[in-house]
Amino acid sequence: MRGGRVDESSYEVKKRQPQKPSGIRGGHNHFYVTKKTSISATMKRVEEMLHNKENEVTPFKPMNPISPTVNFKRSSSKGRERGAGTLIYIHGLGASLNRAMVLALEVQKSFGDAISLNITTSTVNVTDDLFPLSDEYEMGIRNRPLSAIQIHICRVQV
Repeated sequence: MRGGRVDESSYEVKKRQPQKPSGIRGGHNHFYVTKKTSISATMKRVEEMLHNKENEVTPFKPMNPISPTVNFKRSSSKGRERGAGTLIYIHGLGASLNRAMVLALEVQKSFGDAISLNITTSTVNVTDDLFPLSDEYEMGIRNRPLSAIQIHICRVQV
Protein backbone atom coordinates (compact mmCIF):
# COMPACT_ATOMS: atom_id res chain seq x y z
CA MET A 1 0.00 0.00 0.00
CA ARG A 2 1.31 3.45 -0.93
CA GLY A 3 -0.13 6.75 0.28
CA GLY A 4 -3.84 7.48 0.77
CA ARG A 5 -6.09 6.69 3.68
CA VAL A 6 -5.36 3.53 5.63
CA ASP A 7 -7.53 1.60 8.06
CA GLU A 8 -5.17 1.91 11.02
CA SER A 9 -6.98 -0.87 12.92
CA SER A 10 -5.59 -3.32 10.32
CA TYR A 11 -2.00 -2.07 10.49
CA GLU A 12 0.67 -1.31 13.04
CA VAL A 13 1.98 2.14 12.11
CA LYS A 14 5.68 2.86 12.76
CA LYS A 15 6.60 6.50 12.27
CA ARG A 16 10.06 7.03 10.80
CA GLN A 17 12.32 9.78 12.12
CA PRO A 18 11.86 12.90 9.96
CA GLN A 19 14.92 14.14 8.11
CA LYS A 20 16.67 17.16 9.58
CA PRO A 21 16.75 20.26 7.39
CA SER A 22 19.49 20.12 4.77
CA GLY A 23 22.53 22.35 4.94
CA ILE A 24 22.99 22.15 8.70
CA ARG A 25 26.63 22.15 9.69
CA GLY A 26 27.76 21.66 13.26
CA GLY A 27 24.43 21.71 14.97
CA HIS A 28 25.47 23.07 18.37
CA ASN A 29 23.22 26.09 17.80
CA HIS A 30 20.23 24.09 16.47
CA PHE A 31 17.47 23.15 18.91
CA TYR A 32 14.87 20.58 17.86
CA VAL A 33 11.70 20.97 19.93
CA THR A 34 9.50 17.90 20.41
CA LYS A 35 6.39 17.18 22.48
CA LYS A 36 8.67 15.95 25.28
CA THR A 37 11.16 18.86 25.20
CA SER A 38 11.49 20.72 28.48
CA ILE A 39 10.92 24.37 27.63
CA SER A 40 12.67 25.62 30.78
CA ALA A 41 15.79 23.45 30.26
CA THR A 42 16.03 24.41 26.58
CA MET A 43 15.48 28.06 27.53
CA LYS A 44 18.49 27.90 29.87
CA ARG A 45 20.67 26.40 27.12
CA VAL A 46 19.56 29.06 24.62
CA GLU A 47 20.24 31.85 27.14
CA GLU A 48 23.72 30.45 27.81
CA MET A 49 24.47 30.46 24.08
CA LEU A 50 23.16 34.00 23.66
CA HIS A 51 25.43 35.19 26.49
CA ASN A 52 28.47 33.23 25.22
CA LYS A 53 30.88 35.38 23.16
CA GLU A 54 32.31 32.35 21.30
CA ASN A 55 29.09 31.94 19.30
CA GLU A 56 29.14 35.37 17.68
CA VAL A 57 28.41 35.93 14.00
CA THR A 58 28.76 39.09 11.94
CA PRO A 59 26.19 40.26 9.42
CA PHE A 60 27.41 40.85 5.89
CA LYS A 61 25.73 42.23 2.80
CA PRO A 62 23.80 39.70 0.71
CA MET A 63 25.36 38.62 -2.57
CA ASN A 64 22.12 39.51 -4.35
CA PRO A 65 21.49 43.24 -3.74
CA ILE A 66 17.82 42.82 -4.72
CA SER A 67 17.19 40.36 -1.89
CA PRO A 68 16.23 42.08 1.39
CA THR A 69 17.45 39.11 3.43
CA VAL A 70 20.38 39.68 5.79
CA ASN A 71 22.96 36.88 5.72
CA PHE A 72 25.32 35.97 8.54
CA LYS A 73 28.82 34.55 8.74
CA ARG A 74 30.89 33.40 11.69
CA SER A 75 33.37 35.94 12.93
CA SER A 76 36.84 35.03 14.00
CA SER A 77 37.83 35.65 17.59
CA LYS A 78 40.36 38.24 16.41
CA GLY A 79 38.50 40.89 14.44
CA ARG A 80 34.96 41.12 15.77
CA GLU A 81 33.00 43.90 14.17
CA ARG A 82 30.48 46.14 15.85
CA GLY A 83 26.96 44.70 15.45
CA ALA A 84 28.05 41.10 15.95
CA GLY A 85 25.64 38.70 17.60
CA THR A 86 24.77 35.07 18.21
CA LEU A 87 22.67 33.04 15.78
CA ILE A 88 20.44 30.25 17.10
CA TYR A 89 17.92 28.07 15.26
CA ILE A 90 14.81 26.54 16.81
CA HIS A 91 13.05 23.81 14.80
CA GLY A 92 9.54 22.49 15.37
CA LEU A 93 7.55 19.89 13.45
CA GLY A 94 3.87 18.93 13.58
CA ALA A 95 2.47 18.92 17.11
CA SER A 96 5.58 20.67 18.46
CA LEU A 97 5.05 23.89 16.44
CA ASN A 98 3.35 25.56 19.38
CA ARG A 99 6.12 24.56 21.81
CA ALA A 100 8.79 25.94 19.44
CA MET A 101 6.93 29.26 19.22
CA VAL A 102 6.50 29.39 23.01
CA LEU A 103 10.25 28.84 23.44
CA ALA A 104 11.08 31.63 20.97
CA LEU A 105 8.63 34.02 22.64
CA GLU A 106 10.07 33.23 26.08
CA VAL A 107 13.56 34.03 24.76
CA GLN A 108 12.23 37.26 23.24
CA LYS A 109 10.52 38.19 26.52
CA SER A 110 13.77 37.57 28.39
CA PHE A 111 16.05 39.51 25.99
CA GLY A 112 13.67 42.16 24.62
CA ASP A 113 15.16 44.29 21.84
CA ALA A 114 18.58 42.64 22.21
CA ILE A 115 17.48 39.86 19.83
CA SER A 116 15.66 39.64 16.53
CA LEU A 117 13.45 36.77 15.36
CA ASN A 118 13.06 35.53 11.79
CA ILE A 119 10.34 32.89 11.42
CA THR A 120 9.99 30.56 8.43
CA THR A 121 7.21 28.02 7.99
CA SER A 122 7.13 25.13 5.56
CA THR A 123 5.64 21.71 4.90
CA VAL A 124 7.73 18.56 5.31
CA ASN A 125 6.81 15.12 3.98
CA VAL A 126 7.24 12.30 6.49
CA THR A 127 6.98 8.55 5.95
CA ASP A 128 5.24 5.90 8.03
CA ASP A 129 5.82 2.15 7.71
CA LEU A 130 2.65 0.05 7.75
CA PHE A 131 2.90 -3.48 9.13
CA PRO A 132 -0.27 -5.59 8.65
CA LEU A 133 -1.82 -7.21 11.72
CA SER A 134 -3.18 -10.09 9.62
CA ASP A 135 -2.06 -12.00 6.52
CA GLU A 136 -4.79 -10.59 4.29
CA TYR A 137 -3.09 -7.17 4.05
CA GLU A 138 0.25 -6.21 2.51
CA MET A 139 3.09 -4.31 4.13
CA GLY A 140 3.34 -0.74 2.90
CA ILE A 141 4.38 2.83 3.47
CA ARG A 142 2.42 6.05 3.86
CA ASN A 143 3.67 9.55 3.09
CA ARG A 144 2.01 12.48 4.82
CA PRO A 145 2.68 16.21 5.06
CA LEU A 146 3.51 17.94 8.36
CA SER A 147 3.81 21.63 9.10
CA ALA A 148 7.28 22.79 10.13
CA ILE A 149 8.68 25.96 11.63
CA GLN A 150 12.24 27.27 11.77
CA ILE A 151 12.95 30.24 14.02
CA HIS A 152 16.24 32.14 13.68
CA ILE A 153 17.20 34.07 16.80
CA CYS A 154 20.00 36.59 16.42
CA ARG A 155 21.45 38.63 19.25
CA VAL A 156 21.86 42.19 18.05
CA GLN A 157 24.32 44.50 19.77
CA VAL A 158 23.57 48.19 19.71
